[in-house]
Amino acid sequence: MQKKQSNVSVSKVTSFLKRNIYYVMMVVCVLAIGAIITTVAVITTQDNSIDAGGNPPIVTPPIETPDPPVDPDPPVVERDFIITMPVIGGVVSGKFNDSELVADVTIGDYMTHQAVDISAPIGANVIAGFEGVVTSVTTDANEGTVITIDHGNGYISVYKLVDKAAVKKGDKVSDETIIGTVGAFAFESGQDSHVHYELSKDGKLIDPMQFVLGSDK
Repeated sequence: MQKKQSNVSVSKVTSFLKRNIYYVMMVVCVLAIGAIITTVAVITTQDNSIDAGGNPPIVTPPIETPDPPVDPDPPVVERDFIITMPVIGGVVSGKFNDSELVADVTIGDYMTHQAVDISAPIGANVIAGFEGVVTSVTTDANEGTVITIDHGNGYISVYKLVDKAAVKKGDKVSDETIIGTVGAFAFESGQDSHVHYELSKDGKLIDPMQFVLGSDK
């Protein structure tokens, strides 16, 4: 009796397998593929962790770059030499000319004019135009007060026909510092009131209008 029951159970299993053979094969294939993938992953990991000599890979720590030292005396960057018009409300009435002779109506002669004349009403403020140090303040009966300012880097300005000087030798000035006012003196008395403005670079007179802010030169 027991042998008959065993045969019946085997018959049922065989019948089940025959009816579901497709699904059984799919499960077997999936399990096989999973086993292959797992094996390959393990082998790849081992290969990456061991070099050809059988030693684990050498890990190099990152190199720390030290911060650059702080310079206690940083270099001074030279400011561009740009002049503010030295006479407030002034207009250039005599241009710079170092190559041609021009008539000087005051002395009645022809000569070069290595400066610019800036016309303005008597009493108009005259400013430094650029930062610097006053190196000289003198008074002349013909040229009025003459003020010289050293702007550094070889640039020196000279202002003539100034009245009521507002600075003295050794004073530090900014571009807007008032150094005096426009006056009227015997020198160049044949012209309207103005300031005679000279600029030199390393001892050579140059046209200051090429540095004046807003100038079309």
